[in-house]
Amino acid sequence: MKTRDITSLVLIIVCSVWLGGCATLTRGTTEPYTVISDPPGAVVTFSSGETCFTPCTIAKKRKESFSVTIEKMGYLPMDIAVESQACKEGKMATAGNLVLVGSLVWLGVDQATGATRELTPNPCEITLERTSEQSGG
Repeated sequence: MKTRDITSLVLIIVCSVWLGGCATLTRGTTEPYTVISDPPGAVVTFSSGETCFTPCTIAKKRKESFSVTIEKMGYLPMDIAVESQACKEGKMATAGNLVLVGSLVWLGVDQATGATRELTPNPCEITLERTSEQSGG
């Protein structure tokens, strides 16, 4: 092998390690999180501070669990716990790391970034219940 070929190979390996793990590259560290309500137009407040009106989608970190509160005048508020859990695609990416050179580094990157995880439930689809004052009785 020529010195130039060896240098190119080393550069490719080093760049691959710096870029991160397999899941980090293919899945990313964030996930679009969607909230849908019936009726639409409810205010969604995330425990991390973001707000939106349903239906809405916000990018959330895969590795962080959080809660959402959904409120609309005339309806009972709802609190939903959203969990960060290991997912099938993340497990497959982890398996891919095990067959690659530098897999321990990539495995560590994937675990640290949360790329092997997913948010559950997603999408969050809820039906709001009317308050007793508006239930028609």
